[in-house]
Amino acid sequence: NLYIPDAVISIGWGIFEDATEGVTLFVAENSYAQSYAKKYGIAYVTRASRPTVVASGACGKDAAWALNSAGVLEITGSGAMWDNETNHSPWEAYKYQIRQVVIGKDITDIGKFNFFQCRNLESVSFQEGGKLERIGWGAFGYSSLPAITIPDSVTRIDGYAFYFCSKLSSVEISENSGLTSMGESVFRADTKLKNLYIPDAVSSIGWNIFEDATEGVTLSVAENSYAQSYAEKYGIAYVTRTPKPTVVASGACGENAAWALNSEGVLEITGSGAMWD
Repeated sequence: NLYIPDAVISIGWGIFEDATEGVTLFVAENSYAQSYAKKYGIAYVTRASRPTVVASGACGKDAAWALNSAGVLEITGSGAMWDNETNHSPWEAYKYQIRQVVIGKDITDIGKFNFFQCRNLESVSFQEGGKLERIGWGAFGYSSLPAITIPDSVTRIDGYAFYFCSKLSSVEISENSGLTSMGESVFRADTKLKNLYIPDAVSSIGWNIFEDATEGVTLSVAENSYAQSYAEKYGIAYVTRTPKPTVVASGACGENAAWALNSEGVLEITGSGAMWD
């Protein structure tokens, strides 16, 4: 048995001269090595080729992108991705090849129109422990994205971020989300999206986030919250939940001990050692 790497592009005459019987080569599908094995009558089994980089470049002051042959666009580096005008993303010439986007953990902002009209986009994932804070204006507009989980680190989703995403049916936002602000018409015309959890801390939502798509939508909102008032204002159906307890006051209660009292009257003592007399 012999494994021949994907990158091999030159093999001399009869490498198994007088020894081909019983030999099996492991070659990448449609590779030079496969052609070689056929030429010399050597048995082989194929494997899927490893993805290769199709194009790459910068997409922020300290951020970079690379698109591979499997359609995976990986964003690496740190800080904010650049804002763009429509149809002017760094990967514009390749956007219809993009099937998956992977956002690195040190990226803080997805810029304006970054993934606009990515019509073959199937998924977006975020590296664990990420620092993403903002999803920019129109960032995924007119894309084929079917679902997304918003990282807890995100505090702001700008206007029209997911507008006219005709396949979008699931937007997961957890109860631990730090989200506080959503722009106007974020989910405009996203008629397949029927449920949305709005975190307790959200205190600003722009004009009609479900413009042209309110029918059949139900929001999950904290009781007596800003989000509840918003749903009532725009005639969006909602269900209420008990708000998460908030810290009323806190402080030290020992050399290495601390206290925190929440809005439900629960006093929690943490740390170690003795509490003060």
